[in-house]
Amino acid sequence: MLTASNLKQEIKSNLRLSLPFIGSQTIYSLSGFVGTAMIAHLGQTELAASVIVSMLWFTLSILFFGILNAVSVEVSHQFGAKDNHSISRFMGQTYVMGVVMMLVMILLLLCLPYLLAYSHQSLNVLAQAKRYTYSLIWTVPSLIYLVITEQFLGGIGKSKVVLVTSIIIVPLEIVTIYLLMFGKFGLPNLGIAALGIGFALSYFITSVGLTFYICLIKAYDQYHIYRYIHQFHITSLKKLIRIGLPLGFAQAIEVSAFAVLTLWMGHFGTTMLAAHQIVMQFLGFLVTLLFAMSQAVTVRLGHLAGAGSYHKLSQAIVVGLGLGFLIILCVVIVFKLYHLTLLGLDVNIHDINNAQLIKDTLSLFAIVAFWLMIESFRIVAQGALRGLKDTRMLLIIAIITFWLVGLPMANLLGFHTSMGAHGLWWGFSTGISVGAIIMLWRTYYLLKQPQQLKQRLIDAS
Repeated sequence: MLTASNLKQEIKSNLRLSLPFIGSQTIYSLSGFVGTAMIAHLGQTELAASVIVSMLWFTLSILFFGILNAVSVEVSHQFGAKDNHSISRFMGQTYVMGVVMMLVMILLLLCLPYLLAYSHQSLNVLAQAKRYTYSLIWTVPSLIYLVITEQFLGGIGKSKVVLVTSIIIVPLEIVTIYLLMFGKFGLPNLGIAALGIGFALSYFITSVGLTFYICLIKAYDQYHIYRYIHQFHITSLKKLIRIGLPLGFAQAIEVSAFAVLTLWMGHFGTTMLAAHQIVMQFLGFLVTLLFAMSQAVTVRLGHLAGAGSYHKLSQAIVVGLGLGFLIILCVVIVFKLYHLTLLGLDVNIHDINNAQLIKDTLSLFAIVAFWLMIESFRIVAQGALRGLKDTRMLLIIAIITFWLVGLPMANLLGFHTSMGAHGLWWGFSTGISVGAIIMLWRTYYLLKQPQQLKQRLIDAS
């Protein structure tokens, strides 16, 4: 029963997990923003190359790192059950899988410049894209290690350590990239390649520091996350793939849908496309906040389910949904009050030549405000289904949300009605609304059958 006392305690538990996750995601978002700003100073050729490579790199990483989201899901359940031996075995297989992922990602990056040759870009852009791509290869080993280890830390509720890691790594990579990109203090001037090398150095230094931290702090001795790194345990490997593969593909589907939406927006002119890009810039930051809330709900449900506290699952989900909605509501209000100030970060609002761009951007934001309200429920419910290990259903819902409803409705309203570019976003919002409803219904359905849910989680373990 959800009493005032229980509600207060659940809010505290949620915020204890979610606030460090939110802080960490915010700091990581700053890294990408600053990196893009520095590349812009190199010239349009480097900027164009970075946009192309970054888009492909993001798509590639979202698939592989989406699979690794299974780590926090499984570890949170085993942590709640106080089954440290299972955590140890699972982490050993995760690091083994990380090595496989590393080799595959490096191979794909080596092949990427040959695929870009068919993109009809100028030779100068392709040359810079090749330099950037090959520099990213050096980031892969340490980055995969960091993702796995941060997922483990999140799974055992150490979200503050994840926050501290981001506080260390982001300033380190910004300074390193700046020094190498522009050849400061006698260092080599690497240009666009400084991005990959800077990331690699900062990831490596942070990985070493994080490893020493885990090995030296006695609180982590009980988990022995490196003990089985040299062994092959088929059950743990199957568990990682069963939980993680649908998560990776679901995220790839989502990213691909946004890419298609952006391509379609280009049909309505350069100004509208620029307005769309400004909206997406703000949206990318706001969605990271929701994903942080979603991650907190995933971990919280894992702890409760692992401990057998199934009667507390509903209140944890209700609190997560409520807090996610309140955060977005506050953001929408702030933007409503200070929209011109915020737009001034991207464009000169006093320049008469930007009048149409500002008008188009604000009109899209009005739609996106509604979209975000619905998206808050969808993303947090997504975290709930992850926490309940219902990842196959998440993949099915992603297909319905984006490919079967969202994009077809966007196409219909955008190209076959007078709504134009706004129709694209309204159609896309329709898909998001359908996805949110299905996720909430699925969550409700699972919670209304506690015995079946318990058996499902036991079978999944």
